[in-house]
Amino acid sequence: MMVEFFFAGSSEIFGNTESGAKISDPHKPVSPYGIAKQASYNLVKIYRDLYNLKCVTGILFNHESHIRSEEFVTQKIITEAINCSKNKSHKLRLGNLKIAR
Repeated sequence: MMVEFFFAGSSEIFGNTESGAKISDPHKPVSPYGIAKQASYNLVKIYRDLYNLKCVTGILFNHESHIRSEEFVTQKIITEAINCSKNKSHKLRLGNLKIAR
């Protein structure tokens, strides 16, 4: 039996980094989500090593997409900028800018 499995990992396993992360960088998750992704990353590796399964983890980083809803700040900015260009009296409003992750 050949298993092919792709697990969607997360750059959250690296925690807070000063610059971009490389796969060789230490894994230091700082959130429950990052810890869960780290545990899953380890499980995939264990199943690959112990049972010779064809399974991998892809470490995914934040990205933008045209299918993101307007609740995401980048989509909101784009939509509001278009509205401002069409209506000069329209004001761009983003909401609470003090939110941090």
